[in-house]
Amino acid sequence: MKRVTGLKCRKWQWSREAVSLGAALLAYEDGNQCARVEVKGKSDESGPQRKHEDRSQLAWADVKARDEKGKTALMKAAELGDVKAINKLVERGAYVNARDDDYSTALMWAAIEGQVESIGALVRNGANVSVKDNNGKTALMWATGVGQVESIEALVRYGANVNAKDNNGYTALMWAAIKGQVESIGVLVRCGGDVNARKNNGLTALMEAQNQGYSSIVSLLKRYGAADNNDTNHGSNRGSGNGCFITTAVCEHTGKPDDCAELTELRRFRDHWLARQEGGKELIDEYYRIAPIIVEYLDRLENPGRELLERYIEPCVALSKKGQCEECLELYKSMVETLSRRYLDKA
Repeated sequence: MKRVTGLKCRKWQWSREAVSLGAALLAYEDGNQCARVEVKGKSDESGPQRKHEDRSQLAWADVKARDEKGKTALMKAAELGDVKAINKLVERGAYVNARDDDYSTALMWAAIEGQVESIGALVRNGANVSVKDNNGKTALMWATGVGQVESIEALVRYGANVNAKDNNGYTALMWAAIKGQVESIGVLVRCGGDVNARKNNGLTALMEAQNQGYSSIVSLLKRYGAADNNDTNHGSNRGSGNGCFITTAVCEHTGKPDDCAELTELRRFRDHWLARQEGGKELIDEYYRIAPIIVEYLDRLENPGRELLERYIEPCVALSKKGQCEECLELYKSMVETLSRRYLDKA
């Protein structure tokens, strides 16, 4: 299955170029105009080939027609994000879980292209989020590999198993590590991805990232609790371990241990004050979303820690210890916003 990019279309122009998919015009009516359709590709059902030149005759078009790679009109509609077409094609009998020659489904194509509305429409029409292609990859794995974060979130919301494995034992998180998709890793972990899952040959996402030479991914996975090689006792409890990404990175760069006073105090502030405030958990989730990307850039700098430690982290710690939690929060948010402006535009 190859990702299709740069496909230009207007009013189902693609279906006129690939006439075996002309049935997709069933979903589009433009005033009194109707493009000519010739159904002549592979079909799920045998039947006469027909030419249709008016709207009334379009009802005869075969919505199960396929192109030379086995793709259906529904797959194209999903890929291009046309919810109206998806609904109409399904209404006319298109099979929502049909597979192309690589056993890929319309849902997989929608996920790859980041078409969240298509994902929703397909699921509402009966698409199975757990279906796998001929290599055992799910739509979630495909979305992860190309960094389509919104697709990942949508698929998990619709019930995709974040820890499902393909034929070789790869999880979506492993694919994210192999492909260097930092933001995908953060989303998957927040959704329950197991950072210590092992593929069939015993390797973990951390080991795969090490093999690829992705030092920032390795550092990120360790912060999320990934066990280093055979260290199975390494914790993955975000509340007491490695969730405070920016502070952890700064402390590492300044030679401070993971249980230093700064990290201990700010984790206490996060878990015992911020998490209990209205909107606090949402702030923490947003932090987990953007902080790993910021840390990736901090890790590339020669010595990023001292300035951040003195300007933000140490004053935050002092405020927290004094019980001035709102002031501590505002200062920490100021640091994150400053770093976001500096680095997220580059991501």
